[in-house]
Amino acid sequence: MSGARLTFLRYLANITYRVDVASAKGPFTVQAELLYQPLAYRFVQDMLADSGESGQAFGGYFAAADHTPDRVATVEPMQVQ
Repeated sequence: MSGARLTFLRYLANITYRVDVASAKGPFTVQAELLYQPLAYRFVQDMLADSGESGQAFGGYFAAADHTPDRVATVEPMQVQ
């Protein structure tokens, strides 16, 4: 991947990916999913590093929780040239 651009416009996010395919032969199949994960990775790491009572409680809850992200949207596979 040669570059990605993320733009937030009010409550709408627009992401553009540019992939260098100069050395590859198409056509290519593209598919995308938008997944939602309610807790940010850094927040979870900070909480797990907390040796206090709240950090330990969080660690137990987090270990028992389902970590499967929710699928918000899907773009079906499409061929591009």
